[in-house]
Amino acid sequence: MYSPAAIRGPLWLVTLLSILLVSACQQKTSPPSAEASLITISGSLVYPQRIALPREAVATIRLQDVSRADAPAKIIAMELIELHGQQVPISFAVRAPKSSFQPGHRYSIAARIENGDGKLLWITDSHNAVEPTQERIDLGEVNLVQAGKGNKPQ
Repeated sequence: MYSPAAIRGPLWLVTLLSILLVSACQQKTSPPSAEASLITISGSLVYPQRIALPREAVATIRLQDVSRADAPAKIIAMELIELHGQQVPISFAVRAPKSSFQPGHRYSIAARIENGDGKLLWITDSHNAVEPTQERIDLGEVNLVQAGKGNKPQ
């Protein structure tokens, strides 16, 4: 026959191993990754004219809150692309935290291409609406118009 002390030793060990096994089998939920808390707006900058961009041209794409008509647009996120001779279409992907978007506000993508000296060459002239309801938004082609002579960057 076993003594009570002899039984308690193995029982304690079995209990400890059971607790460790159960805790190891439980699914652990990790905090959301930084990537999961971002919204990505992508597309391609295009223009219909067959005019080559200078090698040193730079494209700037801005995600803006355009809710207030009486105030400048608030820049939420921006992507700057040094083109190094690349021509249209120019792919872009602007990322912004989901927390940057507020219910009832309106958002838009604005883009411009400047030469290496900062002279404006091409710019969007229409509203390119962004509805931040999904994590990935593809705007497709974002059309640019040629800037007039003498235009300076804003």
